[in-house]
Amino acid sequence: MHSVFTVIGDVDFDVGNIDIPGDVEIRGLVGSGSSVTVGGTISVAGTTEPGATLQVGGDVLVGQGILGEKTCVIADGSVTTKFIQNSVVTVGGDITVSSYIFNGRVSADEIAAKTEQQLSCGRIRARQDLFSDLQVQIGPWIRHVTKWITGGCEFHRSDGRVQWRVMDD
Repeated sequence: MHSVFTVIGDVDFDVGNIDIPGDVEIRGLVGSGSSVTVGGTISVAGTTEPGATLQVGGDVLVGQGILGEKTCVIADGSVTTKFIQNSVVTVGGDITVSSYIFNGRVSADEIAAKTEQQLSCGRIRARQDLFSDLQVQIGPWIRHVTKWITGGCEFHRSDGRVQWRVMDD
């Protein structure tokens, strides 16, 4: 029998930080400043709010999105979510996003889109190729630098120009 620790609601200051060796299901959101450390997989129905930290030994499923500066998700497995915005997401597996990555710093084996996806303003690193159905839109309305690395090539945008180079091994 496989047990799952379930939080019926939000993980916030009232609940406290969570450190569990198994799997966790959170039926709400992970609030600002909260930390969840899980040895197995984690499922979050809502969002991870600014300043939340998830450290996961398995896969991560965030129903709404990963949001906010100082938000950090580190997983040995894969991450599936609606969006990543202003957050750091580093995984050993793949990242699947159904909407967009905006100003994120993400690193994964592969980054995939279930639908048309936008990558705007941030750092994207895919250790393998980006899926062929991935639309990369580097927001020209934003003056920040965007950088993404995939399949041995590094792409960099600054002031509306895109440059690329083959990376050295």
